[in-house]
Amino acid sequence: NCASGGMQLNLSVLKYFDSIWPTDNQGIYNSVRILKDTILRMPPQLLERWTVLNMSKPVANHDHGVIQKKYAPVEHLFSTGNGTFTHIEGVQDSYLKGFLSGGPLGLSFDLESLNEEKFTLLKDHIKEFKNDREFYKNEEFHILADTNALLIFQITDREFKKSIIQIFIKNRMQLTTTIYPVVDLNKNYLSGDTKLSGKEIAEKGISVKLSENLNTDFVILEEII
Repeated sequence: NCASGGMQLNLSVLKYFDSIWPTDNQGIYNSVRILKDTILRMPPQLLERWTVLNMSKPVANHDHGVIQKKYAPVEHLFSTGNGTFTHIEGVQDSYLKGFLSGGPLGLSFDLESLNEEKFTLLKDHIKEFKNDREFYKNEEFHILADTNALLIFQITDREFKKSIIQIFIKNRMQLTTTIYPVVDLNKNYLSGDTKLSGKEIAEKGISVKLSENLNTDFVILEEII
């Protein structure tokens, strides 16, 4: 269902459609904001994450006809910045991965235009999504923070056995932040190599070192059985 073209965005349409495309605006930063607003009224696992990408071509630097070898030409990943493809914006790998996590994903571009590194990034992400398909089918979304600096999502199952926390960094004003995900107080969790009880997480939170602007940091919590 195309919510933008069909002007239909309500629970009743889910009787007829497998997923919902919330907007024609395919700007990745706008789409994260739209996703945040839309999950307040619609099931997050049915909202498509659609992206339109391209690679810039490396350009050699010339100075009076002599190629400067000090700075090697670099390819960059770009996304369309709106719905009419008249604006583009750079996107970091982690931000793209964060946006494409949590629901059905759509890709509109020539896959062969990507370099091997970016192609492998998407290939691995799709494989990971398929492996976690059952988890995403029954996910819950929690908005842990929404400020000018950070937008933090928690994707979890209903029993809080596993959580994927996404920290979208809009404007980093600190080196670390403390997150307070929703957990089962009677469970014990593993975060990286650290063991934490649900009570510890609820009382003290989890300290996270933040990446640079326009990146996404991930924290994975899994129940220890």
